[in-house]
Amino acid sequence: GDTYPRACRCGLSLLLLASLVASDGHGLSEEAPMSDVEIMAQALYSCRNLSKRRLKKVDLSLFQKLLDLERDHDVPQAFRGMTLAKGCIESGYTSGIRGDCKENQCKALGFIQLWPWSQRFGVDRTDPVASVRFLLKRVQVGLKGSLSRKCPGVKGQLNRFRIAWLRINRGPKRHGKQRCEGMPHGLRRLQQWQRNIRRIRARQ
Repeated sequence: GDTYPRACRCGLSLLLLASLVASDGHGLSEEAPMSDVEIMAQALYSCRNLSKRRLKKVDLSLFQKLLDLERDHDVPQAFRGMTLAKGCIESGYTSGIRGDCKENQCKALGFIQLWPWSQRFGVDRTDPVASVRFLLKRVQVGLKGSLSRKCPGVKGQLNRFRIAWLRINRGPKRHGKQRCEGMPHGLRRLQQWQRNIRRIRARQ
């Protein structure tokens, strides 16, 4: 949902208000970019894969590091928070969790459930920062590489970013054809957080 647990709501509201007022002296408009505080609040309290028990163990400094990595890798404002949204649905922010298991063999590992192919690049899949840095670098490689040739019908900065993310996330091909449409894991969750933030702003 778009509300926070009663015990945390007051403190979060104060933090959010301070962030909004500090930005321009009057507070952000409904359509202004999401702040780090807003994104982290959604990541904590609107992640269905995060239990109340594990909520207390979440490292907010890690969240901030991942948002800083997004900034360093030129993630468009429309996709700010993508790494937290992906971490939410893939692992519930758990670094050692395994997934995509079949017959006791698991291919995916870690915060964003990277597959073994990523190890060719020397990535420690149990390290959330290293995993996210790898993901963002590969998205940029895709944008600057063969995306225009492989997916010539994809136009516009945001669509290109979405497809570059999708191709790293779910593979460059589907049924033998280039994967040039679809939604990467985490994007729908991020869009829900964005809607939640707009509703919260509208009530303030």
